[in-house]
Amino acid sequence: MPRSAPLLRLAALAIGMTSLAPAAADAQAKPRPGQLPGSRPATPPTGQPGRPATAPRQLPPPLPVDSAKPLAVYGVVTDSIAGGPLAGATVQLAHEQDRAISFTAETDSSGRWRIPGVRPGRYLAGFFHPTLDALGIEPPVSLVQILPDTAARLDLGTPGPMAVRAKVCPQAPGDRAVLLGSVGNADTGEPIAESKIVLTWSEMRISEEGVRNVKRRLPVRVRADGGYVACDLPADVDLVANAEAPRRRGGLIELRLPPRSLTRRDFALGDSVSVVTVQLPDTAAQREGRLQQPITVARGNARLSGTVRTRDGRPLQGARVALWGSDVQGTTTEAGSFALAGLPAGTYALEVRAIGFAPKRVPVTLSARAPGSVGVVLDERLNTLQSVVVQADRTKLNKDYNGFMERKRRGMGGRFITEDDLNRRNPIVITDALRTTPGLSVVPNGTGFGYAIQGRGGCTPDVWVDGMRVFDGATDLDQLVRPMDVAGVEVYNSAGTIPAQFMGAAGGGNCGVVAIWTKRGR
Repeated sequence: MPRSAPLLRLAALAIGMTSLAPAAADAQAKPRPGQLPGSRPATPPTGQPGRPATAPRQLPPPLPVDSAKPLAVYGVVTDSIAGGPLAGATVQLAHEQDRAISFTAETDSSGRWRIPGVRPGRYLAGFFHPTLDALGIEPPVSLVQILPDTAARLDLGTPGPMAVRAKVCPQAPGDRAVLLGSVGNADTGEPIAESKIVLTWSEMRISEEGVRNVKRRLPVRVRADGGYVACDLPADVDLVANAEAPRRRGGLIELRLPPRSLTRRDFALGDSVSVVTVQLPDTAAQREGRLQQPITVARGNARLSGTVRTRDGRPLQGARVALWGSDVQGTTTEAGSFALAGLPAGTYALEVRAIGFAPKRVPVTLSARAPGSVGVVLDERLNTLQSVVVQADRTKLNKDYNGFMERKRRGMGGRFITEDDLNRRNPIVITDALRTTPGLSVVPNGTGFGYAIQGRGGCTPDVWVDGMRVFDGATDLDQLVRPMDVAGVEVYNSAGTIPAQFMGAAGGGNCGVVAIWTKRGR
Protein backbone atom coordinates (compact mmCIF):
# COMPACT_ATOMS: atom_id res chain seq x y z
CA MET A 1 0.00 0.00 0.00
CA PRO A 2 1.20 3.55 -0.70
CA ARG A 3 2.65 5.44 2.22
CA SER A 4 2.60 9.20 2.71
CA ALA A 5 5.58 9.36 5.10
CA PRO A 6 8.55 11.31 3.65
CA LEU A 7 11.34 9.19 2.24
CA LEU A 8 14.41 10.94 3.54
CA ARG A 9 16.80 8.49 1.85
CA LEU A 10 15.43 9.28 -1.62
CA ALA A 11 15.09 13.04 -1.37
CA ALA A 12 17.41 15.81 -2.58
CA LEU A 13 19.86 13.49 -4.37
CA ALA A 14 21.50 14.10 -7.74
CA ILE A 15 20.44 11.13 -9.85
CA GLY A 16 20.31 10.11 -13.47
CA MET A 17 17.47 8.38 -15.23
CA THR A 18 17.29 4.69 -16.13
CA SER A 19 14.67 2.55 -17.76
CA LEU A 20 13.32 -0.53 -16.03
CA ALA A 21 12.47 -3.03 -18.71
CA PRO A 22 9.62 -5.47 -18.09
CA ALA A 23 10.66 -8.88 -16.82
CA ALA A 24 8.73 -12.13 -16.60
CA ALA A 25 8.40 -13.75 -13.18
CA ASP A 26 10.82 -16.50 -14.15
CA ALA A 27 13.45 -14.20 -15.66
CA GLN A 28 16.93 -15.68 -15.67
CA ALA A 29 18.85 -12.45 -16.16
CA LYS A 30 21.16 -11.54 -13.30
CA PRO A 31 22.12 -7.86 -13.49
CA ARG A 32 25.13 -6.64 -11.61
CA PRO A 33 24.12 -5.46 -8.11
CA GLY A 34 22.99 -1.84 -8.15
CA GLN A 35 21.99 -1.92 -11.83
CA LEU A 36 18.79 -2.57 -13.69
CA PRO A 37 18.41 -4.97 -16.62
CA GLY A 38 19.67 -3.15 -19.69
CA SER A 39 20.25 0.13 -17.83
CA ARG A 40 22.98 2.28 -16.32
CA PRO A 41 23.46 3.12 -12.65
CA ALA A 42 22.03 6.38 -11.41
CA THR A 43 25.49 7.75 -10.61
CA PRO A 44 28.94 6.90 -11.98
CA PRO A 45 30.34 3.79 -10.25
CA THR A 46 31.95 4.75 -6.96
CA GLY A 47 35.66 4.06 -6.63
CA GLN A 48 36.51 4.96 -10.27
CA PRO A 49 37.81 8.52 -9.92
CA GLY A 50 38.18 10.52 -13.09
CA ARG A 51 35.62 8.50 -15.03
CA PRO A 52 33.24 10.84 -16.85
CA ALA A 53 29.58 10.61 -16.00
CA THR A 54 27.41 8.79 -18.52
CA ALA A 55 24.82 10.96 -20.17
CA PRO A 56 21.29 10.15 -19.00
CA ARG A 57 19.33 7.87 -21.30
CA GLN A 58 16.58 9.59 -23.22
CA LEU A 59 13.32 8.36 -21.72
CA PRO A 60 9.78 8.81 -23.00
CA PRO A 61 7.66 11.49 -21.35
CA PRO A 62 6.42 10.59 -17.86
CA LEU A 63 3.26 8.56 -17.74
CA PRO A 64 0.34 9.85 -15.69
CA VAL A 65 0.16 8.16 -12.33
CA ASP A 66 -3.13 6.44 -13.12
CA SER A 67 -2.48 5.76 -16.81
CA ALA A 68 -2.21 1.97 -16.51
CA LYS A 69 -3.18 -0.83 -14.23
CA PRO A 70 -0.97 -1.58 -11.22
CA LEU A 71 1.75 -4.19 -11.49
CA ALA A 72 4.31 -5.92 -9.23
CA VAL A 73 7.92 -4.85 -8.91
CA TYR A 74 10.36 -7.36 -7.43
CA GLY A 75 14.06 -8.06 -7.16
CA VAL A 76 17.06 -8.97 -5.00
CA VAL A 77 19.28 -6.78 -2.84
CA THR A 78 22.91 -7.92 -2.75
CA ASP A 79 25.56 -7.12 -0.17
CA SER A 80 28.53 -6.66 -2.48
CA ILE A 81 30.94 -6.49 0.48
CA ALA A 82 29.95 -9.79 2.04
CA GLY A 83 29.26 -11.35 -1.35
CA GLY A 84 25.75 -12.53 -0.54
CA PRO A 85 22.12 -11.44 -0.15
CA LEU A 86 21.24 -8.57 2.18
CA ALA A 87 18.43 -9.68 4.47
CA GLY A 88 16.33 -7.18 6.39
CA ALA A 89 16.96 -4.28 3.98
CA THR A 90 14.18 -1.75 3.43
CA VAL A 91 13.51 -1.12 -0.27
CA GLN A 92 11.73 2.12 -1.19
CA LEU A 93 10.03 3.39 -4.32
CA ALA A 94 8.85 7.03 -4.49
CA HIS A 95 7.07 8.58 -7.46
CA GLU A 96 9.14 11.24 -9.20
CA GLN A 97 6.32 13.78 -9.42
CA ASP A 98 4.34 12.99 -6.27
CA ARG A 99 6.59 11.93 -3.37
CA ALA A 100 3.51 11.15 -1.27
CA ILE A 101 3.07 8.08 -3.49
CA SER A 102 5.65 5.73 -2.08
CA PHE A 103 6.08 2.03 -1.39
CA THR A 104 8.28 0.00 0.93
CA ALA A 105 9.22 -3.65 1.23
CA GLU A 106 11.67 -5.63 3.36
CA THR A 107 14.02 -8.26 1.97
CA ASP A 108 13.80 -11.84 3.24
CA SER A 109 16.69 -14.12 4.18
CA SER A 110 17.51 -14.55 0.48
CA GLY A 111 17.59 -10.81 -0.14
CA ARG A 112 14.36 -10.99 -2.16
CA TRP A 113 11.62 -8.37 -2.05
CA ARG A 114 8.34 -7.70 -3.85
CA ILE A 115 6.02 -4.70 -4.04
CA PRO A 116 2.58 -5.20 -5.65
CA GLY A 117 0.21 -2.49 -6.83
CA VAL A 118 2.74 -0.14 -8.43
CA ARG A 119 1.42 1.87 -11.38
CA PRO A 120 3.76 2.51 -14.35
CA GLY A 121 5.75 5.72 -14.20
CA ARG A 122 9.04 7.20 -13.02
CA TYR A 123 10.17 6.32 -9.50
CA LEU A 124 13.12 6.96 -7.24
CA ALA A 125 14.40 3.55 -6.17
CA GLY A 126 16.77 2.79 -3.31
CA PHE A 127 17.24 0.87 -0.09
CA PHE A 128 18.84 1.15 3.32
CA HIS A 129 19.85 -1.13 6.14
CA PRO A 130 20.83 -0.39 9.76
CA THR A 131 24.13 -2.19 9.34
CA LEU A 132 25.05 -0.09 6.33
CA ASP A 133 24.24 3.03 8.33
CA ALA A 134 26.65 1.88 11.02
CA LEU A 135 29.34 1.33 8.39
CA GLY A 136 28.80 4.77 6.88
CA ILE A 137 27.80 3.29 3.52
CA GLU A 138 25.20 5.09 1.38
CA PRO A 139 23.69 2.73 -1.24
CA PRO A 140 23.06 4.21 -4.71
CA VAL A 141 19.69 5.70 -5.65
CA SER A 142 18.27 5.49 -9.18
CA LEU A 143 15.50 7.10 -11.16
CA VAL A 144 13.72 4.27 -12.96
CA GLN A 145 10.99 4.12 -15.54
CA ILE A 146 8.49 1.34 -14.85
CA LEU A 147 6.78 0.36 -18.09
CA PRO A 148 3.32 -1.20 -18.38
CA ASP A 149 3.44 -4.96 -18.06
CA THR A 150 2.59 -7.75 -15.63
CA ALA A 151 5.77 -7.50 -13.55
CA ALA A 152 9.15 -5.76 -13.53
CA ARG A 153 12.44 -6.77 -11.95
CA LEU A 154 14.74 -4.36 -10.10
CA ASP A 155 17.95 -5.68 -8.54
CA LEU A 156 19.86 -3.45 -6.12
CA GLY A 157 23.18 -3.69 -4.32
CA THR A 158 25.73 -1.93 -2.16
CA PRO A 159 28.87 -0.34 -3.61
CA GLY A 160 31.76 -2.73 -4.19
CA PRO A 161 34.49 -3.45 -1.60
CA MET A 162 37.14 -1.25 -3.21
CA ALA A 163 34.79 1.73 -3.34
CA VAL A 164 33.92 1.34 0.34
CA ARG A 165 37.56 0.82 1.32
CA ALA A 166 38.57 4.05 -0.41
CA LYS A 167 35.90 5.91 1.54
CA VAL A 168 36.28 4.49 5.06
CA CYS A 169 40.08 3.99 5.06
CA PRO A 170 41.60 6.37 2.49
CA GLN A 171 45.01 6.28 4.22
CA ALA A 172 45.25 2.48 4.58
CA PRO A 173 48.47 1.03 3.08
CA GLY A 174 47.79 -0.73 -0.17
CA ASP A 175 48.96 -4.18 0.93
CA ARG A 176 47.14 -4.14 4.28
CA ALA A 177 43.63 -5.43 4.98
CA VAL A 178 40.56 -3.56 6.22
CA LEU A 179 37.90 -5.03 8.49
CA LEU A 180 34.57 -3.39 9.22
CA GLY A 181 31.21 -4.36 10.63
CA SER A 182 28.82 -3.72 13.47
CA VAL A 183 28.15 -4.96 17.00
CA GLY A 184 24.57 -5.55 18.11
CA ASN A 185 22.36 -7.33 20.59
CA ALA A 186 22.03 -11.00 19.64
CA ASP A 187 18.26 -11.01 20.21
CA THR A 188 17.13 -7.50 19.24
CA GLY A 189 19.80 -6.40 16.77
CA GLU A 190 20.11 -3.01 18.46
CA PRO A 191 23.62 -1.49 18.53
CA ILE A 192 25.56 -1.91 21.76
CA ALA A 193 27.26 1.19 23.12
CA GLU A 194 30.49 1.00 25.10
CA SER A 195 31.63 -2.05 23.17
CA LYS A 196 34.85 -2.82 21.34
CA ILE A 197 36.37 -5.33 18.96
CA VAL A 198 39.61 -6.99 20.04
CA LEU A 199 41.92 -8.47 17.40
CA THR A 200 44.95 -10.59 18.29
CA TRP A 201 47.57 -12.24 16.12
CA SER A 202 51.18 -13.40 16.18
CA GLU A 203 53.95 -11.97 14.04
CA MET A 204 57.68 -12.52 13.68
CA ARG A 205 59.84 -9.68 14.97
CA ILE A 206 63.55 -9.43 14.17
CA SER A 207 65.78 -7.61 16.65
CA GLU A 208 69.34 -7.70 17.93
CA GLU A 209 68.26 -10.53 20.22
CA GLY A 210 67.18 -12.65 17.26
CA VAL A 211 63.83 -13.67 15.80
CA ARG A 212 60.90 -13.73 18.20
CA ASN A 213 57.25 -14.61 17.86
CA VAL A 214 55.38 -11.60 19.25
CA LYS A 215 51.70 -11.57 20.14
CA ARG A 216 49.88 -8.40 19.01
CA ARG A 217 46.60 -7.13 20.45
CA LEU A 218 44.54 -4.37 18.81
CA PRO A 219 41.38 -3.02 20.46
CA VAL A 220 39.00 -1.17 18.10
CA ARG A 221 36.35 1.09 19.61
CA VAL A 222 32.78 0.69 18.38
CA ARG A 223 30.84 3.87 17.62
CA ALA A 224 27.53 4.74 19.25
CA ASP A 225 25.68 3.55 16.14
CA GLY A 226 27.29 0.10 16.48
CA GLY A 227 29.77 0.40 13.61
CA TYR A 228 33.53 -0.13 13.67
CA VAL A 229 36.41 0.04 11.19
CA ALA A 230 39.93 -1.40 11.53
CA CYS A 231 42.05 0.06 8.74
CA ASP A 232 45.58 -1.32 9.10
CA LEU A 233 45.54 -5.09 9.61
CA PRO A 234 48.06 -7.71 8.47
CA ALA A 235 47.07 -9.81 5.49
CA ASP A 236 47.32 -13.59 5.21
CA VAL A 237 47.74 -13.92 8.98
CA ASP A 238 45.48 -15.88 11.31
CA LEU A 239 43.58 -13.36 13.44
CA VAL A 240 41.44 -14.12 16.47
CA ALA A 241 38.60 -11.61 16.97
CA ASN A 242 35.88 -11.07 19.52
CA ALA A 243 33.50 -8.35 20.68
CA GLU A 244 33.54 -7.14 24.28
CA ALA A 245 31.05 -5.08 26.30
CA PRO A 246 30.21 -4.74 29.99
CA ARG A 247 27.86 -7.45 31.28
CA ARG A 248 27.66 -9.15 27.89
CA ARG A 249 29.15 -12.31 26.45
CA GLY A 250 30.41 -13.43 23.08
CA GLY A 251 32.91 -15.87 21.66
CA LEU A 252 36.17 -15.96 19.73
CA ILE A 253 36.23 -16.39 15.96
CA GLU A 254 39.05 -16.77 13.47
CA LEU A 255 39.70 -14.53 10.48
CA ARG A 256 42.20 -14.56 7.64
CA LEU A 257 42.13 -11.44 5.49
CA PRO A 258 43.49 -11.32 1.91
CA PRO A 259 45.90 -8.53 0.93
CA ARG A 260 44.35 -5.19 -0.14
CA SER A 261 40.93 -6.48 0.86
CA LEU A 262 37.90 -5.12 2.66
CA THR A 263 36.04 -7.70 4.74
CA ARG A 264 32.81 -7.28 6.64
CA ARG A 265 32.31 -9.15 9.92
CA ASP A 266 29.39 -8.39 12.22
CA PHE A 267 29.34 -9.45 15.86
CA ALA A 268 26.49 -10.11 18.25
CA LEU A 269 26.61 -10.22 22.03
CA GLY A 270 24.21 -11.92 24.42
CA ASP A 271 22.98 -10.43 27.67
CA SER A 272 22.44 -11.90 31.12
CA VAL A 273 19.09 -13.35 29.99
CA SER A 274 20.32 -15.16 26.87
CA VAL A 275 23.76 -16.17 28.21
CA VAL A 276 24.28 -17.94 31.51
CA THR A 277 27.73 -18.58 32.94
CA VAL A 278 27.98 -22.09 34.34
CA GLN A 279 30.75 -23.52 36.48
CA LEU A 280 31.22 -27.22 35.86
CA PRO A 281 32.50 -29.37 38.72
CA ASP A 282 36.08 -30.54 38.56
CA THR A 283 35.27 -34.24 38.53
CA ALA A 284 38.91 -35.29 38.19
CA ALA A 285 39.84 -33.39 41.35
CA GLN A 286 36.85 -34.88 43.16
CA ARG A 287 38.00 -38.40 42.38
CA GLU A 288 41.58 -37.65 43.38
CA GLY A 289 40.74 -35.67 46.53
CA ARG A 290 42.51 -32.52 45.30
CA LEU A 291 41.50 -28.86 45.48
CA GLN A 292 38.82 -28.22 42.88
CA GLN A 293 39.09 -25.47 40.26
CA PRO A 294 35.67 -25.17 38.58
CA ILE A 295 35.53 -24.91 34.78
CA THR A 296 33.55 -21.92 33.48
CA VAL A 297 31.47 -22.27 30.30
CA ALA A 298 28.58 -20.36 28.67
CA ARG A 299 25.11 -21.72 28.03
CA GLY A 300 21.74 -20.35 27.00
CA ASN A 301 18.51 -21.06 25.12
CA ALA A 302 19.76 -20.72 21.54
CA ARG A 303 19.63 -23.60 19.08
CA LEU A 304 21.68 -24.45 16.01
CA SER A 305 21.20 -27.10 13.34
CA GLY A 306 23.15 -27.82 10.21
CA THR A 307 24.90 -30.25 7.92
CA VAL A 308 28.50 -31.32 7.34
CA ARG A 309 29.51 -32.41 3.86
CA THR A 310 32.62 -33.14 1.86
CA ARG A 311 33.74 -31.06 -1.09
CA ASP A 312 31.86 -33.28 -3.53
CA GLY A 313 28.62 -32.92 -1.58
CA ARG A 314 28.60 -36.23 0.29
CA PRO A 315 27.20 -36.12 3.83
CA LEU A 316 29.82 -36.78 6.46
CA GLN A 317 28.73 -39.11 9.26
CA GLY A 318 30.42 -39.12 12.65
CA ALA A 319 31.90 -35.63 12.43
CA ARG A 320 32.17 -33.91 15.80
CA VAL A 321 30.78 -30.40 16.19
CA ALA A 322 31.42 -28.17 19.20
CA LEU A 323 30.87 -24.52 20.07
CA TRP A 324 33.91 -22.64 21.36
CA GLY A 325 33.25 -21.17 24.79
CA SER A 326 30.55 -23.70 25.63
CA ASP A 327 30.61 -27.35 26.60
CA VAL A 328 27.86 -28.22 24.10
CA GLN A 329 28.91 -30.63 21.36
CA GLY A 330 27.40 -33.29 19.12
CA THR A 331 28.00 -35.76 16.30
CA THR A 332 26.59 -35.79 12.78
CA THR A 333 24.10 -38.44 11.69
CA GLU A 334 24.23 -40.68 8.64
CA ALA A 335 22.72 -37.79 6.65
CA GLY A 336 25.49 -35.47 7.87
CA SER A 337 23.09 -33.42 10.00
CA PHE A 338 23.38 -32.24 13.60
CA ALA A 339 21.35 -30.27 16.11
CA LEU A 340 22.66 -28.47 19.20
CA ALA A 341 20.59 -26.89 21.98
CA GLY A 342 21.33 -24.98 25.17
CA LEU A 343 23.72 -22.63 23.37
CA PRO A 344 24.58 -19.08 24.42
CA ALA A 345 23.38 -16.17 22.30
CA GLY A 346 25.97 -14.16 20.39
CA THR A 347 28.69 -14.68 17.80
CA TYR A 348 30.76 -17.81 18.42
CA ALA A 349 32.93 -20.22 16.46
CA LEU A 350 31.56 -23.63 15.54
CA GLU A 351 34.33 -26.20 15.23
CA VAL A 352 33.92 -29.27 13.05
CA ARG A 353 36.33 -32.21 13.16
CA ALA A 354 36.40 -35.48 11.27
CA ILE A 355 39.11 -38.09 10.84
CA GLY A 356 41.02 -37.53 7.60
CA PHE A 357 40.06 -33.84 7.30
CA ALA A 358 41.57 -30.63 8.56
CA PRO A 359 39.40 -29.15 11.31
CA LYS A 360 37.26 -26.21 10.28
CA ARG A 361 35.92 -23.35 12.36
CA VAL A 362 33.09 -21.17 11.06
CA PRO A 363 31.50 -18.15 12.77
CA VAL A 364 27.84 -18.49 13.72
CA THR A 365 25.51 -15.91 15.24
CA LEU A 366 23.05 -17.40 17.71
CA SER A 367 19.85 -15.95 19.10
CA ALA A 368 17.39 -17.18 21.69
CA ARG A 369 14.54 -15.80 19.56
CA ALA A 370 15.13 -17.83 16.42
CA PRO A 371 17.07 -21.07 15.77
CA GLY A 372 20.13 -20.77 13.56
CA SER A 373 21.34 -23.00 10.74
CA VAL A 374 24.67 -23.53 9.05
CA GLY A 375 26.18 -25.70 6.34
CA VAL A 376 29.83 -26.71 6.70
CA VAL A 377 32.01 -28.18 3.95
CA LEU A 378 35.19 -29.99 4.98
CA ASP A 379 37.28 -29.50 1.87
CA GLU A 380 40.85 -29.99 3.08
CA ARG A 381 41.99 -33.56 3.47
CA LEU A 382 44.94 -34.44 5.68
CA ASN A 383 47.67 -36.72 4.44
CA THR A 384 48.23 -39.78 6.61
CA LEU A 385 51.69 -39.60 8.12
CA GLN A 386 53.94 -42.61 8.19
CA SER A 387 54.47 -44.25 11.54
CA VAL A 388 57.41 -42.99 13.61
CA VAL A 389 59.39 -45.66 15.42
CA VAL A 390 60.97 -44.52 18.69
CA GLN A 391 63.52 -46.70 20.45
CA ALA A 392 64.02 -46.13 24.17
CA ASP A 393 64.97 -47.86 27.37
CA ARG A 394 61.76 -49.65 28.35
CA THR A 395 62.93 -50.10 31.92
CA LYS A 396 63.37 -46.33 32.32
CA LEU A 397 60.01 -45.59 30.63
CA ASN A 398 58.25 -48.04 32.89
CA LYS A 399 59.87 -46.41 35.93
CA ASP A 400 58.83 -42.92 34.78
CA TYR A 401 55.23 -44.03 34.16
CA ASN A 402 55.13 -45.55 37.63
CA GLY A 403 56.29 -42.16 38.85
CA PHE A 404 53.29 -40.58 37.11
CA MET A 405 50.94 -42.97 38.92
CA GLU A 406 52.64 -42.26 42.25
CA ARG A 407 52.42 -38.48 41.79
CA LYS A 408 48.77 -38.83 40.87
CA ARG A 409 48.11 -40.91 43.97
CA ARG A 410 49.82 -38.40 46.23
CA GLY A 411 48.26 -35.32 44.54
CA MET A 412 51.54 -33.53 43.86
CA GLY A 413 49.94 -30.15 43.03
CA GLY A 414 49.26 -31.05 39.42
CA ARG A 415 46.24 -32.13 37.42
CA PHE A 416 46.20 -35.68 36.09
CA ILE A 417 44.41 -37.18 33.07
CA THR A 418 44.39 -40.96 32.92
CA GLU A 419 43.72 -43.37 30.10
CA ASP A 420 40.21 -43.92 31.49
CA ASP A 421 39.61 -40.15 31.35
CA LEU A 422 40.70 -40.10 27.71
CA ASN A 423 38.43 -43.00 26.84
CA ARG A 424 35.45 -41.19 28.34
CA ARG A 425 36.21 -37.94 26.53
CA ASN A 426 37.09 -39.68 23.25
CA PRO A 427 39.20 -36.77 21.89
CA ILE A 428 40.15 -36.65 18.23
CA VAL A 429 43.46 -34.91 19.02
CA ILE A 430 45.24 -34.63 22.35
CA THR A 431 44.55 -30.89 22.74
CA ASP A 432 40.84 -31.77 22.89
CA ALA A 433 41.53 -33.45 26.22
CA LEU A 434 43.18 -30.30 27.58
CA ARG A 435 40.45 -27.78 26.70
CA THR A 436 38.74 -27.94 30.08
CA THR A 437 41.93 -28.04 32.14
CA PRO A 438 42.07 -24.96 34.39
CA GLY A 439 45.12 -22.82 33.76
CA LEU A 440 45.47 -23.95 30.14
CA SER A 441 44.03 -22.42 26.96
CA VAL A 442 43.81 -24.19 23.61
CA VAL A 443 44.17 -21.68 20.76
CA PRO A 444 44.81 -21.85 16.99
CA ASN A 445 48.51 -22.42 16.32
CA GLY A 446 48.66 -19.99 13.39
CA THR A 447 49.06 -22.58 10.63
CA GLY A 448 45.43 -22.53 9.49
CA PHE A 449 44.65 -25.75 11.33
CA GLY A 450 45.88 -27.33 14.49
CA TYR A 451 46.14 -25.96 18.01
CA ALA A 452 48.64 -24.74 20.53
CA ILE A 453 48.44 -24.70 24.31
CA GLN A 454 49.01 -21.62 26.44
CA GLY A 455 49.38 -21.06 30.15
CA ARG A 456 48.00 -18.21 32.21
CA GLY A 457 48.66 -14.84 30.62
CA GLY A 458 49.31 -16.37 27.20
CA CYS A 459 52.74 -17.78 28.06
CA THR A 460 54.02 -21.07 26.65
CA PRO A 461 54.37 -24.10 28.94
CA ASP A 462 57.12 -26.68 28.58
CA VAL A 463 56.09 -30.01 27.04
CA TRP A 464 57.64 -33.35 28.01
CA VAL A 465 56.92 -36.67 26.29
CA ASP A 466 58.03 -39.87 28.03
CA GLY A 467 60.48 -37.94 30.20
CA MET A 468 62.09 -35.97 27.35
CA ARG A 469 61.55 -32.25 26.84
CA VAL A 470 60.20 -31.38 23.37
CA PHE A 471 61.01 -27.88 22.13
CA ASP A 472 58.06 -26.15 20.39
CA GLY A 473 55.95 -28.98 21.75
CA ALA A 474 53.22 -26.57 22.89
CA THR A 475 52.60 -25.66 19.23
CA ASP A 476 52.98 -29.12 17.68
CA LEU A 477 51.45 -31.23 20.42
CA ASP A 478 48.74 -32.74 18.19
CA GLN A 479 51.42 -33.85 15.73
CA LEU A 480 53.58 -35.42 18.43
CA VAL A 481 51.16 -37.88 20.00
CA ARG A 482 47.77 -39.39 19.26
CA PRO A 483 45.16 -39.79 22.00
CA MET A 484 45.02 -43.54 21.40
CA ASP A 485 48.74 -43.78 22.28
CA VAL A 486 48.55 -41.78 25.52
CA ALA A 487 48.48 -43.49 28.92
CA GLY A 488 48.51 -40.36 31.08
CA VAL A 489 48.94 -36.58 31.16
CA GLU A 490 50.00 -34.40 34.06
CA VAL A 491 49.69 -30.61 34.05
CA TYR A 492 51.45 -28.19 36.41
CA ASN A 493 50.39 -24.55 36.22
CA SER A 494 53.06 -22.91 38.36
CA ALA A 495 56.77 -23.36 38.92
CA GLY A 496 56.28 -24.07 42.62
CA THR A 497 54.36 -27.30 41.93
CA ILE A 498 56.60 -28.75 39.19
CA PRO A 499 58.58 -31.91 40.11
CA ALA A 500 62.33 -31.44 39.87
CA GLN A 501 62.67 -33.88 36.96
CA PHE A 502 60.63 -31.50 34.73
CA MET A 503 62.61 -28.36 35.52
CA GLY A 504 65.21 -29.14 32.88
CA ALA A 505 68.88 -28.28 32.76
CA ALA A 506 68.14 -24.57 32.38
CA GLY A 507 65.63 -24.52 35.22
CA GLY A 508 62.65 -23.95 32.92
CA GLY A 509 58.98 -24.40 33.63
CA ASN A 510 58.20 -20.80 34.57
CA CYS A 511 54.96 -21.07 32.59
CA GLY A 512 54.14 -24.56 33.78
CA VAL A 513 54.62 -28.03 32.39
CA VAL A 514 52.53 -30.50 30.41
CA ALA A 515 53.99 -34.01 30.70
CA ILE A 516 52.63 -36.81 28.51
CA TRP A 517 53.24 -40.52 29.04
CA THR A 518 52.61 -42.91 26.19
CA LYS A 519 51.64 -46.55 26.40
CA ARG A 520 55.15 -47.54 25.34
CA GLY A 521 56.29 -46.83 28.88
CA ARG A 522 53.92 -49.19 30.67
